[in-house]
Amino acid sequence: MLLRRLTEHLKQQNWTAVGLDFLIVVLGVFMGIQVQAWYESQREQQLVRNYLHRLNEDFSLSIAGTERTKTFITSNLDNLGIVLSSLRDCAVADGQKDRFANGLFHMGKLIPAQFVDGTLEELRASGRLLLVQNDDLRTAINETVREHEYQARVWPALQRRAASSRAYITDSFIFWMNRPVNGFSNATWSELEIDLMEACKDKTLLSRLSDLHRVSSTSIDWLDRNLNNFTNVKKLLDMELENHSQAQ
Repeated sequence: MLLRRLTEHLKQQNWTAVGLDFLIVVLGVFMGIQVQAWYESQREQQLVRNYLHRLNEDFSLSIAGTERTKTFITSNLDNLGIVLSSLRDCAVADGQKDRFANGLFHMGKLIPAQFVDGTLEELRASGRLLLVQNDDLRTAINETVREHEYQARVWPALQRRAASSRAYITDSFIFWMNRPVNGFSNATWSELEIDLMEACKDKTLLSRLSDLHRVSSTSIDWLDRNLNNFTNVKKLLDMELENHSQAQ
């Protein structure tokens, strides 16, 4: 319709009408481009918000899982400390017998930080991490990944060290357990068979227990470093989501 009218105006040499038709065409194209740009911008912002929400959920899960792990490992470390002090004195206090048993039952159990990184891996694999335009947030995420990947590389060596000590120590006692157990089950003093006098004289056993205590301490330090990174990223994500909410 517009093209036919423009052709007729050209034939009639009605330059005013030609100018108006041309202006209408230009404005139409311009408005179309602006609408398309606005639509693309809105779609990208929605995509960013969706990723931010998913990242926020992943890091919330990472914090919760790692805090549970730290609580478990810290309890094991405290119980292992009771084992060491009891063997040094060649006596176990009545109120600490179950904790002594648990110290041996869980000794050297190491669990890495629970990093839920599915959304982050999707962003990295697709090259969309640049959609996160907050430099502080991107830096915090990269530092979190760097620390976690470093620990993942060193983790097998830490586990081998703990396994070596556990292999020696477990020859010194027996757990008689007539019930189902898993990695988080607790033991009781009545289920433990150990020659306390022989154990407290075994310097190698005491040395291996002390080494497991140090390894567990290192594990907690690593969990803390991950928790600090997770918490920092979560804080920045909360702020970024608040900014997006206010911009809507």
